[in-house]
Amino acid sequence: MTEADELRSKFENAVKDFSLMSPTQQGEGITRVLHQNDWIRILVTMSANREERESTIEVELSVPCSSTEDCDSRYTDTDLICGMSLHLNYLADLNEAGFDLEIIKTDSIWTVSAEISEAPDSNLFRLLVPP
Repeated sequence: MTEADELRSKFENAVKDFSLMSPTQQGEGITRVLHQNDWIRILVTMSANREERESTIEVELSVPCSSTEDCDSRYTDTDLICGMSLHLNYLADLNEAGFDLEIIKTDSIWTVSAEISEAPDSNLFRLLVPP
């Protein structure tokens, strides 16, 4: 199974789980993590409003550590710079594909998000595969 297929499967399972919940269980909606590593977290949030049938896919980027001293020698300064450049390009590609870009300055988190009102096609999940 490719990474894109795995993301699609996790998305479909989250939507299925949400649809099986009672309105009381759904509350304000639910959020599930589709992927997470040191740099990236991909989330899907389903709205509790049954008429909307909308979900939001959000990709969050943050530096894995605030300094090389915090990294326990996992990342050098060069790793951090190259990794940030690579991941910012990934967010830029998602932004060009229609995702909204936002920078949460207080937490130094960069995000892109898109509202999905119907079943997304395979291209979306290929685009979501992180570097």
